[in-house]
Amino acid sequence: MNKKPVNLKKDMSGNPRKREFLLLAFLSIFAFILRFIYLLEITKNPHFSTLTMDPLYHDVWAQSIANGDLLGSEVFFRAPFYPYFLALVYKIFGHSFFIPRLIQHLFGVASCVLIYFLAKRLFNKTVAIISFIITACYGMFFYFEAELLLDSFLVFFNTLLVLLLLRTKDDPKLKKWFFCGLVLGFSAITRPNVLFCIPFIWLWMYLSFRKQLHLQKIIIFAAVFLLGTIILIFPITLRNAIVGKDLVFISSQGGVNFYIGNNENSDGMSAIFYKSDWEYHDFKYLAEKQEERELKPSEISRFYYKKGIEFILKKPQLSIKLLLKKLYLFWNRFEISNNQDIYFFKRYSLLIRILPLGFWLIGPLGLTGMILSLREKRKAKTKTEVFLPIIFMLSYMVTVVLFFVTARFRLPAIPFLIIFASFGIFWIGDKLIKGEFSSLKTFLLFFIPAFFLVNSNLYDLGKGDFSQAHFSLGNVYLKRGDLDRALKEYQLSIQKEPLSRARLNRGIIFFKKGDIKKAKEEFLEELKVDPYNQKAYNNLSVISRLEGNYGEAEKWAQKALELKPYYKDAVVNLALAQKEQNDLTKAKSTLTRGLNQLEDFPQAGFLLATIYQKEENLDSAIYWYEKLTSKKTTQQVIYDLESLFAKDLPFRKGKEEILAYSNFNLGVIFAQKGDWDKAELNFKEATEGKPDFAEAHLNLGLLYDGLRNYPKALYHLTRAKDIDSLNPVYHYNLGLVYAKSNQLYRASEEFKQSLKIDPDFKLAERKLKLIDSLLQILNQKDKPGSD
Repeated sequence: MNKKPVNLKKDMSGNPRKREFLLLAFLSIFAFILRFIYLLEITKNPHFSTLTMDPLYHDVWAQSIANGDLLGSEVFFRAPFYPYFLALVYKIFGHSFFIPRLIQHLFGVASCVLIYFLAKRLFNKTVAIISFIITACYGMFFYFEAELLLDSFLVFFNTLLVLLLLRTKDDPKLKKWFFCGLVLGFSAITRPNVLFCIPFIWLWMYLSFRKQLHLQKIIIFAAVFLLGTIILIFPITLRNAIVGKDLVFISSQGGVNFYIGNNENSDGMSAIFYKSDWEYHDFKYLAEKQEERELKPSEISRFYYKKGIEFILKKPQLSIKLLLKKLYLFWNRFEISNNQDIYFFKRYSLLIRILPLGFWLIGPLGLTGMILSLREKRKAKTKTEVFLPIIFMLSYMVTVVLFFVTARFRLPAIPFLIIFASFGIFWIGDKLIKGEFSSLKTFLLFFIPAFFLVNSNLYDLGKGDFSQAHFSLGNVYLKRGDLDRALKEYQLSIQKEPLSRARLNRGIIFFKKGDIKKAKEEFLEELKVDPYNQKAYNNLSVISRLEGNYGEAEKWAQKALELKPYYKDAVVNLALAQKEQNDLTKAKSTLTRGLNQLEDFPQAGFLLATIYQKEENLDSAIYWYEKLTSKKTTQQVIYDLESLFAKDLPFRKGKEEILAYSNFNLGVIFAQKGDWDKAELNFKEATEGKPDFAEAHLNLGLLYDGLRNYPKALYHLTRAKDIDSLNPVYHYNLGLVYAKSNQLYRASEEFKQSLKIDPDFKLAERKLKLIDSLLQILNQKDKPGSD
């Protein structure tokens, strides 16, 4: 039987769904290719693999989760969705910085598809295609999808939510409302401010169904929608209550951010408190000082919400002026940076520099399209549909301007602006094609004022001198150990902005290079620029102590503590200066006071224990060492980015290292007391916590030697020698155990190596002579004819 040939062209033209599928596939590939090119380009960005600020915070938290710390130990300071997503990626693919960015770009492509279907639902296919193309080429989407930040997920979740709400309106089953609530729940546990939109979604439900359904039915829909949201949030609230012992709905950072955006010094766009390098502990300390008691995270958040509201009520003129400024910033073309300087880091991507689309055009077109869509003579049903993305976007905008405005916080509103911008393009194009040239006046009547508003510059917004960007880049090179490049970037930062904080880090570099004099000069220069920089005073304390000027070291540390009484590094440096002056009573008092006032302070506990050990007050030393070793260690972090970033820099000793040294010192004390079992246990804990701890391996080897367990002694003494092969004592002790194990040739080699390193090592010399004599006797016995 002969079959007729298939006319593919006819088949495709007769199947709109297939045509649409192929169109979407083509556009999606196009969107992905652009994103993949961008991703490959930015691998040259030093920040790509050396993270700072929020990406660093997310990375550390995600690693903690991936390593098994699923619940953490504190109330969530930030919403948890993104770190848990990142942890899942790390668990599956390993600790890669490329894979999560690639996955986020795939979500970005998925968002393009969602925007297409939402635009098609609201308007028509032409508007949908325009929307897809604009979204595919919109540079800010590329930028944030390729950062270890949560904002691209908000674009996905919020667009999906609005699309599902519109589709559920056609078939309002309870399970569909519940699913819509789940999507909003995912958005809320990514960033909770979307919860503010719920009453406005309820209003839209009422307007959509008020003529068709009884109010009771609409209330049921609203309740089921809310239930879907709560189902996702409740486990987080419960976890905060159980693990953090505090009633926090999702996260505790809300009050802090609210006050940052609502105080008399706020500029409406900078995440700056009273200084640029603030930490969460600054907020905590000031709140507790004013309240005169220790506060839970929820109480700290409420404290700063209250302070922000007090500012609004007590200074209405200033607060209204600030609010108007934030509204202006939200609708301005300028992309306000928050972590990296967006304009500075465009230098790492040719693609993002040449793509023409930006808020300069999408903003005014979107505003124009919104007005035109509401003026269209449409059925009431269609108008309520257009009303949903408008009311959702505007209510979301309120949540941004109530805090402070940045490009990343504005990003979730962009999909809806793109759709209305696309409608504006379609509307004027359609009118002109039809010859309705008078409509051009209507279009320009709305577009021109919007264009000038969006592209104006009332607050002298600009790309700036990139001083902070060079400073941030210098920090990256410093962490990488590329000190010369770091110095160069810091110098550029200072040239562009004399008040830059770069001198402090230049001093750290000179310190690492061993140039103490230059380091001191830099710290003193920093104090000329910023006389209230407690870190400069603290670093000068370290240098003075190294120079043997202990009185001056004490003075510098005290000055640092005057400026920041809860500065842990300064507490330790003050105690060290006092210890070096043999004023152990004062040093112990400083440390005890610090331990009583500041939580999670192992550095002070360790130093206090070493002082007691020096005084031979072994019971007190054991008490503090065991207090340190008994604490459960966790990688859970709060918003202390300075500590996260600087943990590998000078003047730092991490918790793991303190734990290892505490176990080691306990081992020494128990060995002194003759408690070999406890000594063995603590030395083993020290080597497990710090595998390259040569001295701990040595002492464990000597302990096994004393117990005549030579195989274990040889293992640990060999490990000590391998870790520090230039230490003659390690070779000497290994030689002794080889001799006791009747491995005389190996013993001889170790004694020879010991003498090679230190020719004046008399003990090794005597042992070598003894071993060589024994080997000579044994060799004589092995000769034929000998007795």
